Amino acid sequence: ELLADGAENPPKCLVLLSPGLTYRGIEPLPFARDLGHMPVLIVSAVEDGGSYRGAQALSNAARASQLMEFEGSDHGTNLFDAHPELADEIVQWLWARVGSMPGSGSQPTDIAEPASTD
Repeated sequence: ELLADGAENPPKCLVLLSPGLTYRGIEPLPFARDLGHMPVLIVSAVEDGGSYRGAQALSNAARASQLMEFEGSDHGTNLFDAHPELADEIVQWLWARVGSMPGSGSQPTDIAEPASTD
């Protein structure tokens, strides 16, 4: 797989937030086709023009993808302001895919709660 080639610690899954089909000269669509069965969560607002079209195309290209759609036109990290539940949903999605790996620790709690300093 393309992302794992030569990587000491290749990623186990990816989260794409408001992706487009080009970003500063990078075209992610060919990479999405090379991900094999790596889980990919793609998050986009349905009225976010080019990003939503890119999210749909990337979701179709990545075999093990899930497209999480939100109403509105919020882009990037603005999605967290418009949809406060999104951060926890991403954490739970990640936990379901990498939480059972050795050294992963205990199950995550609501990330809105501060971590204990004890």
